[in-house]
Amino acid sequence: GPDDTLLTIWRHLRGNDTGIVFQIAAYYTQRCNPKYYPYGFLSKYLNDLDEAITSTGTIAQAVQDNLGLLEAQCGRSFDEVVPVVKDMSDNLKILRDNADMTLDLIKCKNINDLYVNTMHDAACKYSVSALAWIFASALIIAVCGLIMIMLRSAYYPVENLELIDSWIKAPKSASGSNSSPTQPSSEFEGN
Repeated sequence: GPDDTLLTIWRHLRGNDTGIVFQIAAYYTQRCNPKYYPYGFLSKYLNDLDEAITSTGTIAQAVQDNLGLLEAQCGRSFDEVVPVVKDMSDNLKILRDNADMTLDLIKCKNINDLYVNTMHDAACKYSVSALAWIFASALIIAVCGLIMIMLRSAYYPVENLELIDSWIKAPKSASGSNSSPTQPSSEFEGN
Protein backbone atom coordinates (compact mmCIF):
# COMPACT_ATOMS: atom_id res chain seq x y z
CA GLY A 1 0.00 0.00 0.00
CA PRO A 2 0.97 3.66 0.04
CA ASP A 3 2.15 3.41 3.65
CA ASP A 4 5.25 1.34 2.96
CA THR A 5 5.81 3.04 -0.39
CA LEU A 6 6.15 6.40 1.34
CA LEU A 7 8.78 5.08 3.75
CA THR A 8 10.60 3.21 0.97
CA ILE A 9 10.84 6.42 -1.07
CA TRP A 10 12.15 8.24 2.01
CA ARG A 11 14.79 5.55 2.60
CA HIS A 12 15.91 5.66 -1.04
CA LEU A 13 16.23 9.45 -0.93
CA ARG A 14 17.69 9.92 2.56
CA GLY A 15 19.21 6.54 3.43
CA ASN A 16 18.97 5.58 7.10
CA ASP A 17 18.14 9.10 8.26
CA THR A 18 15.72 8.68 11.17
CA GLY A 19 15.32 12.32 12.09
CA ILE A 20 12.17 13.99 13.32
CA VAL A 21 10.62 14.27 9.84
CA PHE A 22 11.07 10.53 9.22
CA GLN A 23 9.63 9.72 12.65
CA ILE A 24 6.56 11.89 12.02
CA ALA A 25 5.95 10.32 8.60
CA ALA A 26 6.53 6.80 9.91
CA TYR A 27 4.38 7.31 13.00
CA TYR A 28 1.31 8.45 11.11
CA THR A 29 1.69 6.14 8.12
CA GLN A 30 2.40 3.02 10.19
CA ARG A 31 -0.84 3.27 12.18
CA CYS A 32 0.73 5.13 15.09
CA ASN A 33 3.40 2.56 15.88
CA PRO A 34 4.94 3.61 19.23
CA LYS A 35 8.35 2.63 17.86
CA TYR A 36 8.25 5.80 15.73
CA TYR A 37 6.68 8.19 18.29
CA PRO A 38 8.20 11.56 17.32
CA TYR A 39 7.11 13.66 20.28
CA GLY A 40 9.01 11.91 23.06
CA PHE A 41 11.34 14.88 23.47
CA LEU A 42 8.37 17.05 24.46
CA SER A 43 7.82 15.13 27.69
CA LYS A 44 11.07 16.61 29.09
CA TYR A 45 9.91 20.13 28.27
CA LEU A 46 6.45 19.48 29.70
CA ASN A 47 8.04 18.16 32.91
CA ASP A 48 10.25 21.28 33.07
CA LEU A 49 7.15 23.41 32.57
CA ASP A 50 5.36 21.61 35.41
CA GLU A 51 8.37 22.17 37.68
CA ALA A 52 8.41 25.86 36.75
CA ILE A 53 4.71 26.19 37.60
CA THR A 54 5.29 24.50 40.97
CA SER A 55 8.37 26.63 41.67
CA THR A 56 6.66 29.94 40.90
CA GLY A 57 3.75 28.93 43.12
CA THR A 58 6.17 28.10 45.93
CA ILE A 59 8.05 31.38 45.48
CA ALA A 60 4.83 33.40 45.46
CA GLN A 61 3.65 31.67 48.66
CA ALA A 62 7.05 32.10 50.36
CA VAL A 63 7.27 35.82 49.50
CA GLN A 64 3.68 36.40 50.63
CA ASP A 65 4.17 34.51 53.91
CA ASN A 66 7.44 36.30 54.73
CA LEU A 67 6.59 39.73 53.36
CA GLY A 68 7.06 41.50 56.70
CA LEU A 69 10.41 39.82 57.35
CA LEU A 70 11.69 40.66 53.84
CA GLU A 71 10.67 44.30 54.18
CA ALA A 72 12.36 44.53 57.59
CA GLN A 73 15.60 42.88 56.43
CA CYS A 74 15.90 44.63 53.05
CA GLY A 75 14.39 47.95 53.94
CA ARG A 76 12.12 48.15 50.91
CA SER A 77 8.61 47.14 49.85
CA PHE A 78 7.96 43.76 48.10
CA ASP A 79 4.30 44.38 47.33
CA GLU A 80 4.94 44.35 43.57
CA VAL A 81 6.86 41.04 43.58
CA VAL A 82 3.92 38.82 44.53
CA PRO A 83 1.62 39.93 41.65
CA VAL A 84 4.49 39.57 39.15
CA VAL A 85 5.25 36.02 40.32
CA LYS A 86 1.54 35.14 40.28
CA ASP A 87 1.26 36.51 36.71
CA MET A 88 4.28 34.46 35.71
CA SER A 89 2.68 31.36 37.23
CA ASP A 90 -0.58 32.06 35.37
CA ASN A 91 1.32 32.51 32.09
CA LEU A 92 3.15 29.23 32.64
CA LYS A 93 -0.19 27.49 33.27
CA ILE A 94 -1.56 28.96 30.03
CA LEU A 95 1.57 27.77 28.22
CA ARG A 96 1.06 24.26 29.65
CA ASP A 97 -2.61 24.27 28.56
CA ASN A 98 -1.62 25.39 25.06
CA ALA A 99 1.01 22.64 24.87
CA ASP A 100 -1.61 20.07 25.89
CA MET A 101 -4.07 21.37 23.30
CA THR A 102 -1.36 21.23 20.64
CA LEU A 103 -0.61 17.63 21.49
CA ASP A 104 -4.33 16.89 21.32
CA LEU A 105 -4.46 18.43 17.82
CA ILE A 106 -1.63 16.26 16.51
CA LYS A 107 -2.63 13.08 18.27
CA CYS A 108 -2.58 9.95 16.19
CA LYS A 109 -6.29 9.58 15.53
CA ASN A 110 -6.68 13.07 14.06
CA ILE A 111 -3.71 12.97 11.68
CA ASN A 112 -4.01 9.28 10.79
CA ASP A 113 -7.65 9.77 9.74
CA LEU A 114 -6.59 12.61 7.42
CA TYR A 115 -3.80 10.46 5.98
CA VAL A 116 -6.05 7.44 5.45
CA ASN A 117 -8.76 9.55 3.80
CA THR A 118 -6.24 11.21 1.51
CA MET A 119 -4.05 8.30 0.53
CA HIS A 120 -6.27 5.23 0.74
CA ASP A 121 -9.63 6.65 -0.24
CA ALA A 122 -8.66 9.43 -2.63
CA ALA A 123 -5.48 8.08 -4.20
CA CYS A 124 -6.31 4.38 -4.31
CA LYS A 125 -10.10 4.23 -4.52
CA TYR A 126 -11.32 7.35 -6.31
CA SER A 127 -8.36 7.92 -8.61
CA VAL A 128 -9.36 5.00 -10.88
CA SER A 129 -12.86 6.33 -11.46
CA ALA A 130 -11.48 9.86 -11.85
CA LEU A 131 -9.04 8.64 -14.49
CA ALA A 132 -11.91 6.90 -16.33
CA TRP A 133 -13.93 10.13 -16.28
CA ILE A 134 -10.96 12.12 -17.56
CA PHE A 135 -10.44 9.65 -20.41
CA ALA A 136 -14.15 9.63 -21.34
CA SER A 137 -14.34 13.43 -21.26
CA ALA A 138 -11.21 13.82 -23.38
CA LEU A 139 -12.55 11.27 -25.88
CA ILE A 140 -15.89 13.09 -26.18
CA ILE A 141 -14.11 16.42 -26.66
CA ALA A 142 -11.86 14.91 -29.35
CA VAL A 143 -14.79 13.37 -31.25
CA CYS A 144 -16.80 16.59 -31.10
CA GLY A 145 -13.77 18.55 -32.28
CA LEU A 146 -13.29 16.23 -35.25
CA ILE A 147 -16.97 16.53 -36.18
CA MET A 148 -16.75 20.32 -36.00
CA ILE A 149 -13.67 20.36 -38.22
CA MET A 150 -15.29 18.04 -40.77
CA LEU A 151 -18.58 19.92 -40.93
CA ARG A 152 -17.32 23.48 -40.75
CA SER A 153 -17.34 23.80 -44.55
CA ALA A 154 -21.06 22.98 -44.60
CA TYR A 155 -21.84 25.70 -42.11
CA TYR A 156 -21.69 28.62 -44.54
CA PRO A 157 -23.79 28.73 -47.75
CA VAL A 158 -21.94 28.19 -51.01
CA GLU A 159 -21.27 31.31 -53.08
CA ASN A 160 -20.43 30.97 -56.76
CA LEU A 161 -18.29 33.71 -58.18
CA GLU A 162 -18.36 34.50 -61.85
CA LEU A 163 -15.16 34.29 -63.78
CA ILE A 164 -13.82 37.74 -64.63
CA ASP A 165 -11.38 38.43 -67.46
CA SER A 166 -8.93 40.08 -65.08
CA TRP A 167 -8.56 36.76 -63.27
CA ILE A 168 -7.35 35.02 -66.36
CA LYS A 169 -3.75 35.74 -67.20
CA ALA A 170 -2.05 34.33 -70.21
CA PRO A 171 1.39 32.83 -69.81
CA LYS A 172 4.19 34.94 -71.17
CA SER A 173 5.78 33.65 -74.28
CA ALA A 174 9.51 33.33 -74.79
CA SER A 175 9.50 36.30 -77.13
CA GLY A 176 7.87 38.44 -74.45
CA SER A 177 4.55 39.02 -76.23
CA ASN A 178 1.36 38.24 -74.43
CA SER A 179 -1.19 36.20 -76.24
CA SER A 180 -4.87 36.45 -75.62
CA PRO A 181 -6.39 33.98 -73.20
CA THR A 182 -8.84 32.68 -75.74
CA GLN A 183 -6.30 31.94 -78.45
CA PRO A 184 -3.53 29.43 -77.93
CA SER A 185 0.03 30.58 -78.11
CA SER A 186 2.01 29.90 -81.23
CA GLU A 187 4.68 28.16 -79.22
CA PHE A 188 2.39 25.26 -78.55
CA GLU A 189 1.14 24.87 -82.07
CA GLY A 190 2.85 22.40 -84.25
CA ASN A 191 5.09 24.44 -86.60
